[in-house]
Amino acid sequence: DKEKSKEGLVKSFQDRYIAFLDDRKIAIADFIVENPKSYVSLYSLNADLAIENMNLELVEKAYNALSPELKKSAIANAIAQKLVLERKTGIGAQAMDFEEQTAEGIAVKLSSFKGQYVLVDFWASWCGPCRQENPTVVKAYETYKDKNFTVLGVSIDTDKNKWINAVKQDGLVWTQLLDRSQNISREYDITSIPRNFLLDPNGKIIAKNLRGEDLLDKLKEVLD
Repeated sequence: DKEKSKEGLVKSFQDRYIAFLDDRKIAIADFIVENPKSYVSLYSLNADLAIENMNLELVEKAYNALSPELKKSAIANAIAQKLVLERKTGIGAQAMDFEEQTAEGIAVKLSSFKGQYVLVDFWASWCGPCRQENPTVVKAYETYKDKNFTVLGVSIDTDKNKWINAVKQDGLVWTQLLDRSQNISREYDITSIPRNFLLDPNGKIIAKNLRGEDLLDKLKEVLD
């Protein structure tokens, strides 16, 4: 009972802290909108909002509010480039469709999974952190496969046999595709792996780069 009480306390603190961070971001965006000519706005936008796993809607709102003068700066230009990429692969974006083949040569499109929650999981047989993460993905799949959830693996392997062997060794029973042309990886700006994107039933990205307990916690939040 003491352990459960402790876990509940930690969870409550974490929830409050996340809510505080969200409120802080909203307050920063409001400040930028109200102070469009201030360099403080520009620096805050870059350092506090235009970061990994950014809130696309909030950053766009703040960036669009900047004065024409500030938008000419190198920092604003860098933010604009981040936004271009984030519109394609950020939280809130519609996931770009793609098609590749399974090991058996069957063509599969991402859009064929519409109507389900899908974890698009980029990995490779030679990637140590990916292989370490696979048991967590297996656990996530087994826990939620009956709750309108599935995984779509996208491997960037160049050796097909090593890929097939890794799939068997790690027990990855969901649909697996081999990114033969590396076009999918380029479109999704995959510069390191493991990387993943959680899509809702409409194909919208609702979370990304979920590892370990963070993946299980997010699925619990969405699916339980």
